[in-house]
Amino acid sequence: MPEDLKELAWGLNSHSTEPVDLPQKAKDMDPSGADPQQEEALARLQKRAGRDEVALKAVGEGRRAKPGTAPALDLTRIDFPVLAVNGEFDAPYSKTTRMQRELKEFRSVILPGKSHNTAIREGFIPQLYIDTMIEFIASNNSK
Repeated sequence: MPEDLKELAWGLNSHSTEPVDLPQKAKDMDPSGADPQQEEALARLQKRAGRDEVALKAVGEGRRAKPGTAPALDLTRIDFPVLAVNGEFDAPYSKTTRMQRELKEFRSVILPGKSHNTAIREGFIPQLYIDTMIEFIASNNSK
């Protein structure tokens, strides 16, 4: 993953300037439950040929890193459209509260009945994901 994208990902998930009650309110909005296709999607992923084990290890280490180790990111300075697509079971409100409040052009789409693995995994991708991506790219492509 390019360094600037790593910093953006870290910055979106850390250094929160939100009032204490906002994260809890967002968490309370997040649906509970589990994606019924999650286990099948994970099994397919683990069987996939050509997996980049080095990259997967780096992602795992990044997830276990101490939060707040990345430089603060001022989302109000971002001057391009941002789209967040989350599965219903990915804590979509908790993940996007700050972006919703601070980004100038932000859109959040929640995929009903999906988790991270089934939202983007071949054989599980819902039409809403495809339509959302096509619309976002088409509406923001200057060519």
